[in-house]
Parts: sequence; structure tokens; C-alpha cells
Amino acid sequence: MLLAGLTACTPQPIVALPSTTASAIGKPLVIGTAGTPDGSNSMENDIVAHIYSTALNAAGIETIVRPEDDGDPTLIDKLKDGSVDIVPEYSATLLYSLDPGSQAATPTQIQAAIMTLLPAGLAITEPSNAQDDDSVAVTQMTAQKYNLKTLDDLAKVCDKIVFGGTRNFLDKPRGLPALQAVYGCVPKSYSELSNDKDALVLALLRDGVQAADVHSTSPAIDDNDLVVLTDTKNAFLPDQLVPVVASAHVPEAVQSVLNKVSAQLTSTDLTTLNTLARGPNHPSIPEIASDWLVGAGLIKATS
Repeated sequence: MLLAGLTACTPQPIVALPSTTASAIGKPLVIGTAGTPDGSNSMENDIVAHIYSTALNAAGIETIVRPEDDGDPTLIDKLKDGSVDIVPEYSATLLYSLDPGSQAATPTQIQAAIMTLLPAGLAITEPSNAQDDDSVAVTQMTAQKYNLKTLDDLAKVCDKIVFGGTRNFLDKPRGLPALQAVYGCVPKSYSELSNDKDALVLALLRDGVQAADVHSTSPAIDDNDLVVLTDTKNAFLPDQLVPVVASAHVPEAVQSVLNKVSAQLTSTDLTTLNTLARGPNHPSIPEIASDWLVGAGLIKATS
């Protein structure tokens, strides 16, 4: 088993739902994998979608996982028209897509804002403790050179730093503009880089950039012993994993299965899952998803 012992919480096992529930749904539920403007966690989105899918299958609910749509990254339109039923989303990312100017800052405020802004017929289920946040990382060498532990420390030497990040981080209010507004950190220059093929991390390791936006669940942080600078003033929003559902097609009994999964997932799990998916001779994503559910005590292993 790949992920035995990964989770520590007392699990609530997935149980089969009454056949009448599946009959009332009348079709396989479509789970969409939400896109991200910078493509930073597309594999993670795929893994998470398969985790929820496998859990629902274990409960007797047939599902289909549909790849992300670059033309509709949040899949809100597809949720509204019924072509997608469930989308595991990230709260701050979703809020930004609904209202870029929102002043919500805490998880509770973000959830309340989302519930107010979602179109009629859509809802969020219980959020997970798992988060995939923006974070600023530096190498050990850069941290030692400038004595960096926090973003406050970075602000003191920001004019000497080439900052690396995507176009999305450069533009979004809770990206580089937040570093400037909250910490007064104005980099010497900004190097716009793609997350494809770890270009951003490679630039950091080669000192092409001295600080970079590296998502908190990226295996690159531990793999390269990067230093994540503490965000003491909460410039970046907490980005909790939270499924969005089309309420008419996803009854409460099905939502309860999603909630059981969400209650078990942690940020550490997401990092471990990402590491497994990127490793040599890695298992398939459906296998990774199934093994996590078994290790979490949510489903039984199949022979």
C-alpha cells in the first residue's frame, strides 16, 4: 500500500448509499478538474478529483472524471448548465475568479463570500484542512546571505532581489501587488516564468532569480531544501480545498461522502501525493487516489 499510515485522524469509513440515491441521480456524476491561471497544480487537481471520484464509486455512485477546460478554468459555467456536477476547487482561487476585489481574508470570510457570490443552484461542501497556498521560497544560500526567515526580512533587501513567478502572480491582487502593498517589497526586477517543467524552481536553484512564488504543496520545497519565508502579515490568502457542487444533481447523501473525504485530507497529504505522482516509475493517478483512501481508512483495499 503506497500511503498506509499517511493520515492520522480517526476516519469515517465510506459506506454504500441506498440504491434509491443512485437511481434518483439517474446518470454518472461528472467531476471536473478545475484549472488554474498559471497551471501550477494541474496534476494535484487531477489527483484530488480521482480521490473524490473513487470515494463516490465505493459508495455506489458512478462517476466520470473530466479533464480541466482552459476556456473555463473554474468550470462555473459547466456547473450551471449541468454538464459538470462536482468541481474540487481552492477557496481563495475560486473567490478571486468570482470577485477579484474581495476583501475577505480569513477562511471563514472567504467561505461566506463564496456562498454569497456563487450562482443560484451551486453550493460548496465542507472545506478541507488541505491548503495549497502561494508562498515565497528562497534557497538556503540566499537565506543565509540576507538572513531571511520572514517576508519582513525579504522586504529589507527586496531591491536587491530578482523575483520569479508566473504572469498570474504578477497581476493578481494577492500576488506581487500584495507583497508591495503589505510589506513594501518592490523587487529589483520580476522574471516571468512558467511552472511547466519546473522552470521556476530551476531558475531559483541556478540563482537566475533569488525568490520565487512556489506553491506550498510543491515537492520541490523539500526536495531542494528551500526556505519558505513566513508570511507574518497574511499577504496571501489561505487556499483551502473545497468541492463546489450543482445542488440539483448532487443530493445531501452524496455531499456527505465528499465531506468525509475532505475531513481527512491535509496539506501534508497533498505534498505526499504530488511527490508520488512525480516520482520515477510512479503509479497511475487512479491508483494513487485509491491507495490514499485505503490508507486513510475510508475504503477497503481490493484484492
